[in-house]
Amino acid sequence: MKTKSKKEIIIETSKAYNSQNLSISEEGNCAYQSGVNKCAVGRCLLAKSKLFNPMRNFDPISIYDEDDEDSIDKEFKVEYRGHSPDFWVQLQGLHDTKANWDISGLTDKGHKHTKNLLETWGNK
Repeated sequence: MKTKSKKEIIIETSKAYNSQNLSISEEGNCAYQSGVNKCAVGRCLLAKSKLFNPMRNFDPISIYDEDDEDSIDKEFKVEYRGHSPDFWVQLQGLHDTKANWDISGLTDKGHKHTKNLLETWGNK
């Protein structure tokens, strides 16, 4: 299977959500979730990823080092592998910012956030 580019993942993520299907807890925290509503990182993880474990469900992706032997990369579906934790952190920021979403999808702020992500990561 072909690995998706960062640009493809950003665009896919920007189209995947609206204000009703974000993976945000009642307390306002993002969770990877293993059910229907997954966060930007969670929807790209293998079904049996350790991040779906309730003890790790709120771990920020930034705690994982790409050079660590316990690499986070193996937790992703094959088509989403090969991207740095920094990329995933910034993509997750799109999902986690409630002002980026309304019932129809991206708000004006969300479009700007997506554009910034594409400018930063779209050619890498």
